[in-house]
Formats: sequence, C-alpha cells, structure tokens
Amino acid sequence: MASCFDLVAHAAVNLFLLSVNPPPLLFLLVSCSTFLRRSKKRPRKDISMSQPVPIQVSDLPEQYEFKDSDKGRVWNEKEAKASKMKIICRSKAMKKTERELPITADRDPGEEDLVGVAAQGFLMNPMSSAIPGWISGYVTLPPRAIKDAEGVGYCSQVFFVAECQPGSFEVAIAMPQDQQIVFEPESAQRYLLSPGDQFFVAPGNVYRLQNHSKKVDCKLFWTIIKPLEAADKSSDEGEEEADEED
Repeated sequence: MASCFDLVAHAAVNLFLLSVNPPPLLFLLVSCSTFLRRSKKRPRKDISMSQPVPIQVSDLPEQYEFKDSDKGRVWNEKEAKASKMKIICRSKAMKKTERELPITADRDPGEEDLVGVAAQGFLMNPMSSAIPGWISGYVTLPPRAIKDAEGVGYCSQVFFVAECQPGSFEVAIAMPQDQQIVFEPESAQRYLLSPGDQFFVAPGNVYRLQNHSKKVDCKLFWTIIKPLEAADKSSDEGEEEADEED
C-alpha cells in the first residue's frame, strides 16, 4: 500500500512531465468534453402531469379534526338558528348524478352529433325574499362535443373553465334583437376560452357551448342563481304550508 509521501511524489512527477511535454490541444478538448459529459446531471423526471398522490392525514396538524361527512353545523338564516346543513359536495357524489345532454338543434356541416354530460352538486332553495336559491354542478364536453343553444330565463349563470385544451373552448352568446332573443349562428358573439377563465350569462339571454379540441375533454363548473321573484313565491308557499299545519 502506497504511503502518503509516495502519492505526493507521484503527483509532482506527473505535473513536471506535463510542463515539459504539454499535451496537444485536441487531447485537452476531448478530455474536457468527456469530463462535462460525465459530470452532467441526469434530467429529473417531470411529474407535473402525473396524478398527485393524496396527502396523508398524519401529515396534517394533529390539533385539528377533519370530517369525512358532507354536513356541518352552520347558521341557517331561514330558520334563524344554527343547524346541520349539507355544505360539502364531493366529486364522487356528483359523478352519480351525471346525465347526458340532449340534442335540441340541427348540427352544421362538419359538426358531429356529440354531446356532453351534466351533473348537479347543490340545489339550494331560497332562504328569504332577499336570499335567492341557487344550483351548482359541472358540465363535461368530450372532444368535438356541443351543448346546444339554451336560454337561461330569469336566472343568472356563471361558468368556470376548469379543464380544456387552451383556446379550444367556445362560448357563443346570441345577439339580442328587440327583446326576442333567438340564437342565430351568423350573428352570435363567439369567444374562445382556456383553463382558469370564467364567463357569465345574464338573465334573458341564450348561450351555446362547443369543445373544438380533437383530443382533450372540456370541464366547466357552473352556478345558477335563481331570480328573487322565485324566492318570494317560495317564501309565500312556505308560509301557506305553515298556516295549514297550524
């Protein structure tokens, strides 16, 4: 086994030989290239597109309790007291309510007879004449699918684009004409949206949805806000039922 002195002496001799007979430039370039290739870090696997792993409960703060149910004790304005109410709607529950959307209009040449599915999350009745009822859920449009034109009546509808190929989702709003709103493809106002975008359909208007992507589904979450007139009617009916019970 070589001693420390021997190793130092060997290194010194090598340095002297290099100074007397320097290696050719090509040798240095090849050596540097080999060193860089060997020292180059391996690329990390891109996991951004993979499905995230569910977090472990053991990784969460121990001092808090996390509920598995869909109900919680909250203030109920309609009853003017605290009560248990459904405040959580999980995706598995909404999945069970999925229904295929109907075809209600003729398709243009080149358009396919493909439709999406709609699912409902919450259906909340009005709590008073000042607090309207509302409905929430989602719509999924497969590639090339269409949701035919539909009027919203006196409701207000808000949509949130969760998933789609960027710039592939189209929302078309009918051009109003003298209070008689009919969806005309030639005059419709068309917009292309991407994930993270939102849009709003005002009361009394007609809208149409289309997924132009050939490979990627489009998923929208929506909320329908009922008109206050419906809230007044619902409150009156509730008071009449209470009077009959008395």
